[in-house]
Parts: sequence; C-alpha cells; structure tokens
Amino acid sequence: MIKTLTSWYWARNYRNCGLRAVREATENFKILEPQEQRIELGRRLQGQLRYFGNQAGAYPQWAALAQEDDPAAVLAGWRQLPIMTKADQRARFPLEAVQQRLGGTGVLNCTGGSTGESAFFVHDSSQVFVGLALQAHYWERMGWRPGMPLMCLWGAQRDIGAGLSGLPALKKRLSDYLYGFHVVAGFAITEARALEALDWVEANGPTAVYGFTSLLDFMARVALDHGRKIPKGLVSVAWNGGECLFSEQSQRFESVFGVPIQNYYAGRELGALGCQTSPDDPLEIPRPHIFLELVDEQGDPVPPGTDGRVIVTSTVCRGTPFLRYEVGDMGSYEATHMDAAGLWALAAVNGRISSMLKVGGHTISNLFWNHLLKDYEEVRQFQVVSHEDGSLTLRFRGAGFEQAREAQLRGILNEFLGPVPVAFQWMEQIPLTRAGKLLQVVKE
Repeated sequence: MIKTLTSWYWARNYRNCGLRAVREATENFKILEPQEQRIELGRRLQGQLRYFGNQAGAYPQWAALAQEDDPAAVLAGWRQLPIMTKADQRARFPLEAVQQRLGGTGVLNCTGGSTGESAFFVHDSSQVFVGLALQAHYWERMGWRPGMPLMCLWGAQRDIGAGLSGLPALKKRLSDYLYGFHVVAGFAITEARALEALDWVEANGPTAVYGFTSLLDFMARVALDHGRKIPKGLVSVAWNGGECLFSEQSQRFESVFGVPIQNYYAGRELGALGCQTSPDDPLEIPRPHIFLELVDEQGDPVPPGTDGRVIVTSTVCRGTPFLRYEVGDMGSYEATHMDAAGLWALAAVNGRISSMLKVGGHTISNLFWNHLLKDYEEVRQFQVVSHEDGSLTLRFRGAGFEQAREAQLRGILNEFLGPVPVAFQWMEQIPLTRAGKLLQVVKE
C-alpha cells in the first residue's frame, strides 16, 4: 500500500514537471547526426543569447554573437565569450532585477557555500521543471524506481532540518513520507546514527541510497567495524552527491552493500551536470539542456586527461543567466568523450578549484591526498590545512599511527614536498562546512 501511494505521488510530480518531454529531448539528441547535434545545440545557445543579450548587465559579446543567423556558427564562436564567475553574476544580475523581469514568479535559491561564500540566484519555472525532470530521469537510469524507498544521508541543515527546508515540520514529514524518503541528518552523523541507518536498510529493502560521499563512506566503515554486511539485493542502487567520489570509497561501500557508489554530479545552480548511469560508464552530460566545457587558467580548452575548470551553460534557464558560468570544480575527460558538438561525458570530477594547493613548488590536487592516504587504514577521515607561512597541517580522524607508520608517511611527504613543515593533528571530529561537507583541503 505504501509503495503504491509513493509510486502514485512520484508519477503525479513527473507529469507536473514534464518528465516525458525532457526524457525524449535528452535521448533523441543522442541519435542525431553530428551536424544535426551542432545545429540543435547552437540553436538553443542562440536563443539564450537573444533573450539575455539586451538585458541590463549583459556582456556586449552576447548581443554580438546573437546576431549570427547560423546556429552552428554560434556554437563555433561560443568559446570566445567571457567566462562568468559568481562575483560577475552577482554584480551584473542583481536578484531584485531578475525577479522584476520575471514578474515575481522566480524561485530564489543559493549554493551551499562550500567555497566559503553562498551564491544566490533565481530560477524561472522552466528551469525548475527541467531540473526536477532531469533528476528523475537520471535516478531512473541509475536503477531507482518510483515507489522504491530512498535513504538520503545529507549534511545541509537548510535542506533536511524540520522547519529549515522551507516547509513546516508536519508538511515536511508528510512530503518525505509520500516521496518514500528516509533522511539521515549527516551534519550530526554518529556511529549510532549510522547503525540505525543500516537497520533501516535491512527493514525496508530493496532500497536506494544516496548522499554526501564522505557520509556514505562513513556508514560503510561503521558496518565493517561492527561486522555488518547487508544481504545482497537490499540496496539496489547507490549514488553520491556534493563531494568527489574516489574508487576506494566506492569499493568499500560495495563490500558492505553489494553495489558500488555511482557518480552523480549536480549542483544547486543547474541540477544534474553529469551522471554515471552504470558503474563502468563515464559521467553523461545532460545535453542539450546543459553545455559543458573544461578550460585551463587562460580559458583555453584542455586536452584529454588533463584537469580543467568546469564551465557550464544552461540552454533552459531564463532567470539568472548561466552562460559560460564557472562552477568552481575541476574535471577531466578522455578523447572518446568529445564529439562534433563538444563534450558528451566527463571521466571524473576531481574536486574544487579552491582545493588545489601550491606547496614546495608543486601544484597538488585532492587526488594526491586520497591516493596517498588510502593505504593508511588508521586514517578514517582527513583534512589538509595550508597555512600562510607555507606549512601544512594534516588533520586525521582515526586510530592513530604507530611510530614506524608515521615515519613511513613522513618519509613519503618529505620526498615529494621537500623541506615543507608538516604537522599531524589527530581529532575526534574534523570541522565541517556550514553545508555539512568535509572539505579535504582548506586554506587558513
């Protein structure tokens, strides 16, 4: 009875957000001929430029490129447009002006602030509906089905707390019930709460599980510590959100739950940006709704296998413009992920731009620290703190090192970094961001 009610509720909301039309547009785009893909994507980009080009705050280059009659020429000239940062967007398109243009119908939202500052923006109704539809489309592609119980391990109190989600507590509980959600408050995650989550999975499977990568990994570690292994089939699918996913985390989760964590790359600004629809696939970009680029520090396209800044364009949103908008993440792709219309997939999302450190003559990304510390089982969680004087502090949560193991790690760091002072600090709890995320690299 409960699953039937939940299936009905999801189906009702699918109709409201136009899932069928969005699904058809996404799947039909894939089977177009290369030149047809270029024209379709160029036509959508052209429409955005013609809408926003004459708005107050618009870059003059938008209006100039909008004069092109050939959509393929618009796509070809797209990379000559300015890259828009969060600060640019805030200065050029004030929220009040956007709301006035939309007649007060826009939906105000903001990012979680993991880069240190939240970015506010306005969605029009089309973006709201397409964002919801793309989420549902990719959840289904990964293996979730309407009516399947869904456990969410999240960290942002504004997303999950009673009275903090924008809904009264009673209405929120009813909404969670109808959607089949079981929400675990990750900003206050404990071993006891993780064990309760394991009990819920065993009582309600088959289920889907998603959440911050660090929280999914924490739950898997607690299960291993307590000798718990969930019977195969009780978790049908799992995916991450809000943080990078590393192979060792996915493998550890699979050892407990029988399924790996799949990579789901999304953000509050534009929803789904890339999805690993099966464990061995790259992250599919939801074209033609999203046009995504990877560029270097100078704004030039990066070659395959090289980290680049993630630049996204929405071909849908008519609220706050997202045209060549810098998300703040780093990603990479392989040569096979590029076609005549641009990138269709990402190989990986490799962390925040702010998580790149320049230390001792090296530029170091998240990946170095994860690959270094995955062999140290004593480390349950870590955070690298960069200080103004050039020194580093490695914060650890876990069992602690024996003398020989600490000496081994210090030797590796000294060989790689040179004479950079490195302190180790063991903590009961590593500080989280306001959004409940564990940042692996911070600068103080």
